[in-house]
Amino acid sequence: MAGLYLRTFGLPVLLDDEGRAVPEIRRKDVALLVYLSVERDRRHARSQLATLLWGDTAEERARHSLTQSLRRIQQATGALVVGRDSVSWEGPLKSDLDVFTSESDEELSVYTRPFLDGFEAGLGAEDFQTWADATRAGLRARALRMLDERSAGSEKAGDWARALRLARRAADVDPLYESAHRRIMTALARAGERNAALQHFDEFSRWLAQEIGGSPDPDTMALAREIRVTEVASAPPPLRAGSPPPQDDHEAVLEPALRETRTQHHRKGWIAAGAVVAATTLVISFARDAGSIGTVETRPFPNVSGRSPLERTGMPCVAGSAVARFVRESYPDNVPLRPAEPFTKSWTLRNTGACEWDSRFFVRLEGGSGGRLSLTSPRLPLRRLVPPGDTYTVVVPMKAPTREGVHREDWSLRDAEGALVPVSSSNTIWAKVRVYVRPALPCTSADAVARFVGETVPDDTILVAGGRFTKRWTLRNGGSCAWHPGITLRRVTNPAPLSGDVHRVALADTVEPGENHTFEVAMRAPPVPGIAEEHWHLADASGETIRVAASKTIWVRVVVSPR
Repeated sequence: MAGLYLRTFGLPVLLDDEGRAVPEIRRKDVALLVYLSVERDRRHARSQLATLLWGDTAEERARHSLTQSLRRIQQATGALVVGRDSVSWEGPLKSDLDVFTSESDEELSVYTRPFLDGFEAGLGAEDFQTWADATRAGLRARALRMLDERSAGSEKAGDWARALRLARRAADVDPLYESAHRRIMTALARAGERNAALQHFDEFSRWLAQEIGGSPDPDTMALAREIRVTEVASAPPPLRAGSPPPQDDHEAVLEPALRETRTQHHRKGWIAAGAVVAATTLVISFARDAGSIGTVETRPFPNVSGRSPLERTGMPCVAGSAVARFVRESYPDNVPLRPAEPFTKSWTLRNTGACEWDSRFFVRLEGGSGGRLSLTSPRLPLRRLVPPGDTYTVVVPMKAPTREGVHREDWSLRDAEGALVPVSSSNTIWAKVRVYVRPALPCTSADAVARFVGETVPDDTILVAGGRFTKRWTLRNGGSCAWHPGITLRRVTNPAPLSGDVHRVALADTVEPGENHTFEVAMRAPPVPGIAEEHWHLADASGETIRVAASKTIWVRVVVSPR
């Protein structure tokens, strides 16, 4: 495994020490290797992995395909622990993702393209694509947050050239992230290029109007007015507060998300054709390929010489004859968002009928509960023909309402006559999010919600007598209030056969809703062979138990063998 390098940004590939792709590794092998590398903190059931990538085949055949894939990966990398019923990551294996999630100065240098951009794992891998979309969203959110923070730092230092460079890159990553556009305008104005700042605003405004029928946020328009009426002075034009930079959490999900090709932004104008707007925050997504905002198809138009992309190639649908199947979405139900937080909802649908969807098809807002989410027209036409068997992705920029609670919006797919097109077993597709306000006080056991995510040293792991190990439990804050340092993980079992004198592990930082936290305890196997077990519980500041899912405790159980 020495010298191997796993590239995950852009098309994934396993490279040898000379930069060549390892030939034995196939497409689904790469997908499985990436998945196990990212989800390295837990052990995976073989049945789950088989469904992840071979979900369209019979169970026995899927397990056989998984076994062959694991064999090839293990021979090439030696990075796995393959058991009879489970698989776990052993590593180490160098990857660009490790660099990006480190605290080094190279974090952003490896982020050249979205995670697994343009990669298709093949038939039967819908669950993998859903996971990849959600992971891409979290990594993209991290990139935006880092760019935002570093741009702000450059502004504070008066380095306007660097602030402009970073803000433009953030706008490339997410064209709808208006905080980046305000930073661009501010940096240009402060550098004495007021006309360029106003030109950027005008071009951004036209782009929004053409692509989504929208307009800039009030803060962006107010900044443009100030630049127009105020001569550039020694102090920079105020950078008005907008939406907070997205928080990274690639496990929410959520959601799944869309692939996105990077929008190329030039100083003298937007090259908006072929750019797809992506989402922000917890499950912010990259658009799959190319398109424009709204009901933008995520694949480029077919490059067929002499034929328009809107020219018919199949049989048109008569009223009521079209059918669709749901494939995936970004921002699954009940994703937690902060008030007024922007995001982009997408639904990928497959034409499962025998006729062709044309540009007279449209998606329509049917209503909802709570506040309005979408920022577009309530009627969005399809932008290209969708032949039978092909997929189409509807993309709708949205913003969370300011009122706390659960908010939902329902949309439907309609044919040329306005007749409803059923999607799988439902008449609508929808966006459903939960808006929360950060509480001033810590969660208590009454309002805190914990979800089990994963663990190391799973039940009945065999250890030698006296062997040292570290047990880790990863839990998600699944509620609407924040966990503060008063929350602790406390040992219930007494005496302690494994943890010795350690009886409590406290939080060091706040864990916001939707975020994960890993508790770890250094342990040692008893000197006597047999089964050793300990139970721990999550408790609030007063010592009251916070249930983890439906259980009061989490535990560690190992089998101790003689030396």
